[in-house]
Amino acid sequence: MQLTEIHYIPYSASPLFPGPWIVFAPHPDDETYGMGGTIAAARAAGIPVHVLVVTDGALGGTPGEDLIETREREVRRAVEVLGGTSLTFWRAPDRGLLPAANLIEAAEALLLGQAGGTVFFPSPVEPHPDHRATSVLVWEALRRCDFAVTPVGYEISVQGPCNRLIDVTPWIEVKRRAMAEYQSQESERPYARRILALNTTRSWSLPDTVEFAEGFYAFPLEDAPLDVVLTRLRQRDAEGVRLDAETVPSRDDEVTEAEAAQLELARMKASRSWRWTEPLRALARRLRGDDRAQPMPSTQTASRPILLIVLATNHVGGVETQSRIRFHGLASQFRLVVLTHEALRPHFADLLAPEAADQAMDLVTFESFGLVNPFDYRPENFLAYARAIAVTARETGASLLYGVMHNSTLYMTIAYWRHYRTLRGRRLVGSLHGSLLGYFKQRGHGASVTERALIWLALKTCDAVITPSVGVGRELVERFGARRSRIASIYNGADLAHIRTLGDRPLTCEKTRPWILTCCRLADQKDFRTLIAAFARVDVEPLPLLVVVGEGPMRAQITAWAEEYGVGGRLCLTGFQDNPFNWIRHADIFVLSSHYEGFGNVLVEAMALGVPVAASDCPWGPGEIIQPGESGALFPIGDDAALAQILNHWLADPSERARLALGARNRASAFSAERMIDDYAALFHRLS
Repeated sequence: MQLTEIHYIPYSASPLFPGPWIVFAPHPDDETYGMGGTIAAARAAGIPVHVLVVTDGALGGTPGEDLIETREREVRRAVEVLGGTSLTFWRAPDRGLLPAANLIEAAEALLLGQAGGTVFFPSPVEPHPDHRATSVLVWEALRRCDFAVTPVGYEISVQGPCNRLIDVTPWIEVKRRAMAEYQSQESERPYARRILALNTTRSWSLPDTVEFAEGFYAFPLEDAPLDVVLTRLRQRDAEGVRLDAETVPSRDDEVTEAEAAQLELARMKASRSWRWTEPLRALARRLRGDDRAQPMPSTQTASRPILLIVLATNHVGGVETQSRIRFHGLASQFRLVVLTHEALRPHFADLLAPEAADQAMDLVTFESFGLVNPFDYRPENFLAYARAIAVTARETGASLLYGVMHNSTLYMTIAYWRHYRTLRGRRLVGSLHGSLLGYFKQRGHGASVTERALIWLALKTCDAVITPSVGVGRELVERFGARRSRIASIYNGADLAHIRTLGDRPLTCEKTRPWILTCCRLADQKDFRTLIAAFARVDVEPLPLLVVVGEGPMRAQITAWAEEYGVGGRLCLTGFQDNPFNWIRHADIFVLSSHYEGFGNVLVEAMALGVPVAASDCPWGPGEIIQPGESGALFPIGDDAALAQILNHWLADPSERARLALGARNRASAFSAERMIDDYAALFHRLS
């Protein structure tokens, strides 16, 4: 068979790839030179784009001590011009990049957090060794996470295999402005002119209205080393097999086929035997993971999908505070219906007010169904909460259900199967905000058979499960049987500006000595004994005060431990504070000594206020937030001697505390509320 042009190059422009996006740039400029126009188009379409620069770029440009800093400054400005959502630096050595195990593991963690989206990496036929190494390390990470995201190669300096062309004509001026930021590169060679020539060349097979295009290769999902995949593709070329969109399967194609199959079965669904056996078939599909496109029988508003949020709690804590931030950001994109308890109505008052207009949400209470205790796990209470969820979903026409925390997720799962005819076709998103292993370890025994069965059923039923850290997601996969492709690890976000405003408010009490402070619920999970034992070992003058902000069942025990260790006179229990942030801002050191966490929101809040943080390296969260030696320190769980050493060192060295405080403040910017909301919205839009 004689091959023609159509076998190698598209003759029509392609749509944008599904979001969210992660773009791996080997050097600080490759993201703009290679796909700057496409990034600008994606951001205009509302797709989150996270850029990761792999190497430090130290060998690109005129050598100098400040070249790395210069190139990082340039890429920050360029990504800002393109509208990128976030920017991360790995700072691997330029021209020394290898697909090492630690980099592959880090890439895997990122990909698991963007399940269902698209990852971009350089074409593996690029001549630069760092470009090729980047493609190999990303591909190996994709294999480890079962291709949780769509793999796409992009061109930087040369033409390579191409089965997608994106028309960037409307965005070429934005790309020009972004490329103009790279003066360290343009002073060496006219890179921008050469890149625009490549973009012009890529438009030759497209209609005359397209003047500039960027080329991409959407890879087939083959679980093999990248060099093996490339060999197979070259063999297909030799055999005359087309490598365009028709031969590279996409998730959208699978959805279309599933919908068509459902239409073919419509006549069978009218029979009684089909109706009675459908729940069993549905459970089998869930276990196989091939039910992603079940038909949705409910109606939608013309402008916004309806999102039913199940929040089965009757008190306000960290998760509820995070939920309020999310709801504010999501209310403009979804019609929110929150099913919760009456006690939370004041917490969401501003979203319920008439003046909220387009961003208002509806609130339905469990009390209207006669339910008052969301933590009563007797079977009859389980079924009653499940019925309330099913009825609310039916009456609101919600296409998507989101369970906040483990109990809401379990109630939602039971509702799905108990009221299958009502809820079938609706998408379910669960969430777990802490380590299950840590929870059961603290209880002194593992999960019971019933508990494991419920967790297993929830993980198999939900179309996606949100975790606040990569560690929690990995634990669910490795220890509880979750599918990697269904785990969405989204870091909690903080309203940094609001926190700093509250932190600037004056305190009524006088500070006469250094403060070591913690802020949390006074519960056994937080391991106050280790904190107090370490505090008792501090011997730097003037001796500090231990300030504990919060309330909870361990208050009396904390006081008793302080007396036991001889530091009762230097313990201050503030109780619950409406504004804990001005307390935190006055701290010299912040400590979180937990047995386990899901994320550790308060660490980000303390860091945002410029306070150095020390935390136990517990499962999970603190190890993903803190950069040891740059923004704080980690110590082994329960090791009071290690914690005391940290406290003594920092109290004795104010300059070290100041350096860490600056690093903490900078690190906190990676956990913004805006990024969290973008990631949540992208996941919900994909499923709705």
